[in-house]
Amino acid sequence: MEHLTVVQAEPESVVGARLNMIALEEVTHTLAGSTDEAVMEKTMLGLWKHPHNRFSYRFAYEARRGDQTLGIVTCLPVSEMDKLSWPTLKALVGLRGWPLLTHAALQLQTIWNLMNLKEGRPDEFHIASLAALPESRGLGVGTQLIHHAEEAARELRFRKSSLTVKQSNIGARRLYERLGYTVVDKINRKPFFLYRMAKLL
Repeated sequence: MEHLTVVQAEPESVVGARLNMIALEEVTHTLAGSTDEAVMEKTMLGLWKHPHNRFSYRFAYEARRGDQTLGIVTCLPVSEMDKLSWPTLKALVGLRGWPLLTHAALQLQTIWNLMNLKEGRPDEFHIASLAALPESRGLGVGTQLIHHAEEAARELRFRKSSLTVKQSNIGARRLYERLGYTVVDKINRKPFFLYRMAKLL
């Protein structure tokens, strides 16, 4: 069996964009302003290809076996992630236009809560999303991607890595705990109920 390699993501990677959508789950509905699968996929692909937003390929790495992408991790300094809130919103409006603005008007509290989650602290390197294809589960894809993100953090001289996980996702939380992450805070901003986890590097 071919071993896994982790490489910088490319804007043309449709699988990378889909995996980002899988990682974000119901957040994708909020971002796209729709529950239509085709609209969500097109929106996430647009964000993926656009270099100036927090869901861009620029901050993503893909785990590959041969030519097949099996998983992705997006990671970046929290200080940079925070600066990308408004550029992300601007990119979304450019992609979706009036339908997004109509949705936002109806879901103002959810949009506000999403924009103000405070997922990390300024001294942290943040793992913003992690996803693996269902058929690759059990191959260590998630673990390898987290290790890669931590190495990227060390190269940038960060001493702490952080991530968020849904409070209901016990399996993911256990994985992160096995990798040295501990719960440091809770985020309870309806409909986002998350644990903030961190690790000293």
